[in-house]
Amino acid sequence: MFSRSEAAYRSIYGRICTWESKVHSTYCFNGPVVAFRKNAASSLNTRRGADDASMALSVIRNGFRCQYVPTAKFYEYVPDKFKEQRRQKIRRATRLLEATFFNRDVLSRKYGSFGLFIFPLRLLMFFIVPTLFFIAILLWTFLLWNLNPVYGTGFIGIIGLILLFGSFKSNVVSSFIIYQFYLFMGLFNMLRDVHTWEPTERVKI
Repeated sequence: MFSRSEAAYRSIYGRICTWESKVHSTYCFNGPVVAFRKNAASSLNTRRGADDASMALSVIRNGFRCQYVPTAKFYEYVPDKFKEQRRQKIRRATRLLEATFFNRDVLSRKYGSFGLFIFPLRLLMFFIVPTLFFIAILLWTFLLWNLNPVYGTGFIGIIGLILLFGSFKSNVVSSFIIYQFYLFMGLFNMLRDVHTWEPTERVKI
């Protein structure tokens, strides 16, 4: 179940990062395998943000480009329990959101196409879309419930069926909903002063 969900997510994620690299740069890497020039990166704030994303943003600040290599191969253990996967994904989402928020001054023409186009899209993707998505879910549920409780219940049921179907066969829609949830929870975690994380239980797939 979790490997299928991760595969669907990584497929979309990789395409986005590849496209960003062609336009200018991406700062959303696969953390297990990255390489940097020593003179390209600067010091990091280890208390805020994901190391890989923060490092990539520092590279872009210094006038270099960050490229995603889709042909690079690596293997990673994934959580074998839903609770562990949820904890891992929310933690990663929180750190990525922090790295993005605390480098928001990169939103500038000074950084070329990245600052004018790619970074604004990431801000939209990480902060605006998850918030609007769940607000829309709540509003539609409320509206349909007021029209007829059956409609409201059916609407929630459809979303539940989409998520259930995604556990058997990976698809874009179910993965989108799941990862919007992780990002939304990450927004709440940004308000907490969390610096120590417990390791998740993972298995080889």
